[in-house]
Amino acid sequence: HQPGVSRADLSRAVNLSRATVSNIVDELISIGMLEEIGAMNTSRGRKPIGLNFCPHSRYEAGVSIEDGKCRIAICDLDGNPTHRGAVNIGKQLNSDAAAKLAETVENLLQKAGGTKKRLGTLGLALPGPLQVDKPVLGETLPRPPKKYAGFAREMEKNLGVNVHICSNTRAAALAEARRGGLELDGWVI
Repeated sequence: HQPGVSRADLSRAVNLSRATVSNIVDELISIGMLEEIGAMNTSRGRKPIGLNFCPHSRYEAGVSIEDGKCRIAICDLDGNPTHRGAVNIGKQLNSDAAAKLAETVENLLQKAGGTKKRLGTLGLALPGPLQVDKPVLGETLPRPPKKYAGFAREMEKNLGVNVHICSNTRAAALAEARRGGLELDGWVI
């Protein structure tokens, strides 16, 4: 995202009409993801209103679970960690464990200045390989074992957001590719 981009700039960049972009921008402003920063300097015509992205308007949470120990990271929409925490939920991934983890995520969100209404999604990194469905358009789609799917549904119910599951190995590789080398507990982001 660029600070001070105009609706017209966005329209050209995404190849959508100005009216469509204006409607989308107005919606994003109404939910706090964008803010108007005032008139921008231009050499011709009417001065456009600049827009800024607000990365702290929503949060994402990443959770790594290994042997009942959870490492949790709350990140802003730029992917920057705002708060980290840990909780032991035991080795049984049941509704009690999901409730305990959800409570810890909510507490970290509050420390970040948010609520679960501002949580966009939760990523769960779980141990072991995930089953793989048939390839679709050259991609493989991981599908969690049933014991993990039930836990993910409990987390969705407790937090009211979509939960995405991957293996700890895949999460570590993704984090390293996205963020570069990290300290040991940083890859959960």
